[in-house]
Formats: sequence, structure tokens, C-alpha cells
Amino acid sequence: MAHLCQCAHSPGAATPCSELPTIDVIYSDVWTDPAVRASDASFSYLYAKLSTPSPANTHCATWDPLCRSTIHYPDATADGNVSHQIQPIWYVSRPSAVPGDPNPDHKCVLCHNPANAANAAVQMVPAGQLDLTDSASNVDPTVVTSYEELLFAHNEQTLNNGVLVDLLVPAPGPPDPVTGLPTTIMVPVSLAPPMTAGSASGSVVKFFRMFDGTYQDPVLDHTGFLTTAELRLIAEWLDIGAQYYNDPFVAPAN
Repeated sequence: MAHLCQCAHSPGAATPCSELPTIDVIYSDVWTDPAVRASDASFSYLYAKLSTPSPANTHCATWDPLCRSTIHYPDATADGNVSHQIQPIWYVSRPSAVPGDPNPDHKCVLCHNPANAANAAVQMVPAGQLDLTDSASNVDPTVVTSYEELLFAHNEQTLNNGVLVDLLVPAPGPPDPVTGLPTTIMVPVSLAPPMTAGSASGSVVKFFRMFDGTYQDPVLDHTGFLTTAELRLIAEWLDIGAQYYNDPFVAPAN
């Protein structure tokens, strides 16, 4: 079924929204001749379907030339007067629709968290070695941990007597200065980030594929965990550079 709008220049006429300016992604197949073959299915990715703040300004409600989308990453409480769009996604409650699901809520940070959901005093390895919490990054405290781990290489972690530490593995070291024999040193294991700044398509294999139904793994398959509106927003944010802030006038001085 085509997404129809009222066309302002033709009062009373029903016009496919895909033919009108809009901030949303709306597709209606108006080119195919139904006498030749069936039209392609219509689809839409709407900011109105987000449960977190929309990046669209007020000029986008009814589109005019001042309509803008400005996507910021940080936690929604990072400052007092700017809406943020990406970090809040990881904190949205996502009740499971599967009866008897051992994980009744698929909220991202319940698993992608260094603290056990049942007891915050107990540490755990974040699922997938990916911490999506809004704690300050221990690499760059000006950004949150999730931003750092989604976009930059980070060390694999493990539990050592209940304490979360970097996993160390043996690697060839420098020759012994006395004997000249080979030595072994312990080094951390660096993990590639799941996202690529500036490229949503470059983030498919390690991120978007988890949500599209093609990843046939009962643990890694996240199909349905994020909505199409959320995936669209994340893809747009990646394609425009994955900046922490996308307005220099609201970014902190540091």
C-alpha cells in the first residue's frame, strides 16, 4: 500500500509521500506499470517511530527549506539543553515478545555492560566484548565508553578472580640481552571496532548484519532488537562521520 499524503498544490489529491519533500525515508513504487508486473512493496523509515529524541527540527514537521537533522551521540543528560540521539538507544527497554524468553528485556545495556544486571557489585565481561554504557571512557574521558568501543579498537577483557582486566597472551619478545635466546612477553589482544565512521556500509558485517535476519547464530542474532527507525538513524549518523556532536555551537569547549 502506498504511503499517501495530501499534496498542497493539488487540494484534495492523494500524492505518494515519496514524491514530496520530507525528512523521512519513504518509498512508494510509482514507476512500475502494474500491467507488466506487480509494484515493489512500499516502505518507510520514520523519525516519528523513534522512542528517543528525534534529530529533526521543527521545520521538518511540515517540510520547509529550514528543515534540518542534527544527530548528536552523547547520553541524553550530557548537558541541559541539547537533545541527543544515539546513546539513549542503548538504554531503551525492549520487552521480549517470545514466551519463556530467558531474557525478558532486550535492553542493550543489560548484557553489554561490565556490571552484572542482577548485582551491580559483580563484574562481568560485556557481551560481545562491547560495553554500551554511558560511563566515561577510560581512554578518553570526554566521551562515553560506548562511543569509544563502537568506533575505536579496544582490548579484549576477561575476569581474573572476579575483577575485569585486559586479557594477556604470550607473544615473541626481544632477544635475551645476555643469552641472545628468544623471550616471551605478555600482550593485550586488540579487537577491531564494530562500526566504521563515515560508512554505514562499512559497518554491516560487524554491526548491522546482527539485526537484519541473516546472522544465523542464536547468540549473535539480534534480529528485531532495534527498530528500523533506530537502524536508519544510526546509519545516517555513521555516514555523516559519526561525530560526537554535529553542531560546534553546542559541543563543550574541551
